Amino acid sequence: MLSKAVKVIERLRAPAAGIASAFGMSILPKGPALAPMRVPCLRTVLIEHPASLEGETAARAVQDGGLRVDLVKATTAADAHKLAPQLRAGLCMPVGSPAFVRNCMALAGIEEPKWTSYPRELSGHMLQSPHRVSIAAALTGPRPRFLKAVSGRTFSGFILRHESEMDAHGLRQLGALLDLSPATSIWSAQALAFESEWRYYVLYGEVIGFAQYFPLHNPTPSQHPGIEEISTIIAAIPHDAAYALDVAVLKSGETTVVGVRDAWALELVGVGPQRPAAIDFLRLLWARWAELILEARDRAAANSVPQRDR
Repeated sequence: MLSKAVKVIERLRAPAAGIASAFGMSILPKGPALAPMRVPCLRTVLIEHPASLEGETAARAVQDGGLRVDLVKATTAADAHKLAPQLRAGLCMPVGSPAFVRNCMALAGIEEPKWTSYPRELSGHMLQSPHRVSIAAALTGPRPRFLKAVSGRTFSGFILRHESEMDAHGLRQLGALLDLSPATSIWSAQALAFESEWRYYVLYGEVIGFAQYFPLHNPTPSQHPGIEEISTIIAAIPHDAAYALDVAVLKSGETTVVGVRDAWALELVGVGPQRPAAIDFLRLLWARWAELILEARDRAAANSVPQRDR
């Protein structure tokens, strides 16, 4: 664990600079040799909204990196269906909203992965003390409270206040929350006073970039989380997949984990010179998608029953 923390610190001080031109299994952790037919190899990037930051960044990574990858715009749902064979074969990766990527998962035979934004291993680093409650309990409980979906991405995290005190974003998320069953389990956490919020983009334990996403427009430099503390947090996270770590510095000067986000349909947020390079952001998305493809193949193989000889 100590060596992992040291590696994280080094990565923070020297972000990734290079990448092989081929997007194959070479970007995944070293392990047992894989049969050639099991190796995903990126050939097409299916982009829902080319003008979005994520779509534009993925396209720029392909173009500037000279990758032999086709860029296809998914104007309609039919566009994604046309590429269903490539999605199942691990040759195509979607870039877009959670709903869009979820649809592509279904076409590729991928089950939406189970994920928690608050791993138990990080309980000592989460000062807001998140716990599960029903929507009904959250709506009748004390305010302000921070609310977040337990599974899926049915609504974005927001602070529940009295409606007259909520901004447009909070009201939109409250509307999405009210569309769910009152018995639905969600996360409820203490609403803390943040000085700044940061996102760290992590690929197999290594930080490939980070950026401040609150406040976005601040004339004075915001207080930054300590490198050693960030490295300790990342070293404790049980996931070996690609993910984003959101961390906040409180007005008290303390650091707290805001959440851990899976890399599929990951938003590229924040500003600053250390935000991931386009090619590194594409690596992050592809590493997670390739992993999901392999998991789907393993699951299909385990569920297949060989025919008996007659």
